[in-house]
Amino acid sequence: MIRRFNYTGRRKLPRENINLRLIRNGSAMTFSAEINGFESLDLPGSAQVFVEAYHQATYMRFDFGTIAQLQIPPDRQLTAFYDGSPVNFRVKVVEASGEAGRILAVADHLNPVREDDDSKRDPLIPVRMVGGMGQEIWRVVWDATGPVLELNQEQAGIKETILQKHIFRSMVLPEVLRTVLTRILMDEMDKDEENADRAKLWLKFVATIHDEAEPDDRESPTVDNWVNRVVQSFCSRHRFFDAWRTAQQPQENI
Repeated sequence: MIRRFNYTGRRKLPRENINLRLIRNGSAMTFSAEINGFESLDLPGSAQVFVEAYHQATYMRFDFGTIAQLQIPPDRQLTAFYDGSPVNFRVKVVEASGEAGRILAVADHLNPVREDDDSKRDPLIPVRMVGGMGQEIWRVVWDATGPVLELNQEQAGIKETILQKHIFRSMVLPEVLRTVLTRILMDEMDKDEENADRAKLWLKFVATIHDEAEPDDRESPTVDNWVNRVVQSFCSRHRFFDAWRTAQQPQENI
């Protein structure tokens, strides 16, 4: 039986001191973890450290020892998750004494770096291949970790087609950005503790392509107008219309 924890009075662990890497080997998945930076939090050496992997209602917990003596468990196989599952992580520091399991510090919604990800950075939006989509090609859904781009797995190679070919990128990515930003602002996710970290990553990305800060007024049409201007900047940066128009032109035979 997995012990339940008491979240009263918890502190945030510095995310920059937690490095997680997801390793896929065929259909099997495992992970590596480097955790440090506890010194500045004045936590008791006897406090227990746990790393949890999760996706929707499925999760696994791994015992990493204590603050005074961190120990990486030899078995870190993610056997509870299906192949291709967009696994996320949280790290908890838990009081050693008492049955309540009071959490002293936590870092949640941690996206691991994938072993096969050349960019070596967390994706803004995970991509998931799913069945049962019928005639839908793609859609944006939300789970506990934030937005997910789902693609119809009935078409072989659809992930490469959507994400790598200009003609599809130009039609899909602007609407993904519009959908995600609209929900973040309308639901004020950047001000909600549970979703703030992921929302702020999106707004940080926006700041690299658009010099207008997000509006304080979170009512429509203020949000709609701001999001439209961001999407226009995004499209201009990547010249999506030019790329789409070029893709329509027949290739000359050489």
